[in-house]
Amino acid sequence: MLAGSGVLIWLFASHERASRKQLGIARARTRSNERFRGMFEAHPVPMWIVERDSMRFVAVNPAALRHFGFTESEFMAMTLRDLHFADDFDRFAAQLARSEGEARQESAGVWRYRGKDGAAISADVSHHALTVSNRPGIFMLANDVTDRINAEAEARRSNEMLEAVIDNIPQRVFWKDRESRYLGCNNVFARDAGLAYTEQVIGKTDFELPWSMLAETVRGDDEEVMSTTVPKMHYERDVLMGDSLHTVVTSKMPLLDGEGRTIGVLGLYHDITDSKRAELALRLQSRALDASVNAILITGVVNGANIIEYANPAFKRITGYDPSEVIGRDCRFLHGPDGEQEGLVAIRRALTANLEASVVVRNYRKDGALFWNQLFVTPVPNVQGLTTHHIGIVNDVTDLMNYQEQLEYQANYDTLTRLPNRNLLRDRLQHAIETARRRDTKIAVVFMDLDGFKNVNDSLGHNIGDRLLAVIAERLARSARSSDTVARHGGESSSSCCRT
Repeated sequence: MLAGSGVLIWLFASHERASRKQLGIARARTRSNERFRGMFEAHPVPMWIVERDSMRFVAVNPAALRHFGFTESEFMAMTLRDLHFADDFDRFAAQLARSEGEARQESAGVWRYRGKDGAAISADVSHHALTVSNRPGIFMLANDVTDRINAEAEARRSNEMLEAVIDNIPQRVFWKDRESRYLGCNNVFARDAGLAYTEQVIGKTDFELPWSMLAETVRGDDEEVMSTTVPKMHYERDVLMGDSLHTVVTSKMPLLDGEGRTIGVLGLYHDITDSKRAELALRLQSRALDASVNAILITGVVNGANIIEYANPAFKRITGYDPSEVIGRDCRFLHGPDGEQEGLVAIRRALTANLEASVVVRNYRKDGALFWNQLFVTPVPNVQGLTTHHIGIVNDVTDLMNYQEQLEYQANYDTLTRLPNRNLLRDRLQHAIETARRRDTKIAVVFMDLDGFKNVNDSLGHNIGDRLLAVIAERLARSARSSDTVARHGGESSSSCCRT
């Protein structure tokens, strides 16, 4: 009897202890669930729990409601697929399947979700398997990293844009470490260095590049900039690159790390060889214009007028006008009252057709004196082919024209009597005959000889004889009409050609 009672008491005590233990476990589970619920509700990061099989939302915290804009009832009517942006849910589900069975929390990476307003939200997702109402579920934490992703994307775009700018600007850009070893460069620098691509420059020094003869000087510049931390800007230097001499303008500055320490040198240079050659050519051309013995004008076409923009020093010597007096004036003032000369008409036709022209025209100096101008004009078109300027070369040929007139006079006139000579008489007689034949008229030719003229020369001298011939010639010329010709045929003979 006592033994049975002892067993009964022991069983009762064991049952009591088991009940109390289960009660403690239940209370602990309740407290844990309350703590989890409290943390779940209060946590600032979006969280949710979904069923493993259907991916239907079971619970969402207030942070998720705020971030995504859906109400709790809207969430409960959705699946996780509905929340994913675009078509990446299948990839996300496949990643979850690969980590299925893991008891620890796993990171799923960054995924894009869709807010109620349609905006994309980037979230760094971590997940952990759990049991919900005796069914497998998944707890997920979605940390919103949209701003960080956008900032990183913007940084990448900015970096790509910077790289594109550096690679496409005409300046050669490079950067080196403290030992003057190249860390990088842009495309045009690589071409100058004879490299196929920019990465080939890494680790090289100037002793290994086409300007190796200047490497010591270049390294000295690098060390000066790095030691003083003072930029060295816009200095010009001639550099022998292989067999070609180039003129470059270089700037260098210290290359700093994030803490402001000098870790190398950043530099760029611009090849100005072509511009220097062009500058030299312009200087030589300007000097040639200034030294020219011919006057040179450059005119601009303004509303149909040719306005003088440049006149060289020879212009003053030939015309008497200082260049400063004629800048801004139309060059027609040189024509004076002879604005309708045949040569000027030819010049105007050539200018209208944008052609070169060379004529001899009469121009007038500042003091009013006439001079003969052998003028050459050529048009200067712009890149579109439109004539914007003209270059005129003025050559004073007054002495030549006078000499030609003298030769022509001597060939056609008698120097003593100033009457037409036998050559001019023959031409005029031929012209008179042709005109008479065409008009069916007549002409008269009179031949006169001075008898005894030899006695005048022999008795009074040739000077008196010459004077006598000149007086007789003058009287004969006065007595003839303007359409008649009185000529000296030779010796003491004279001829007269008269039109009737």
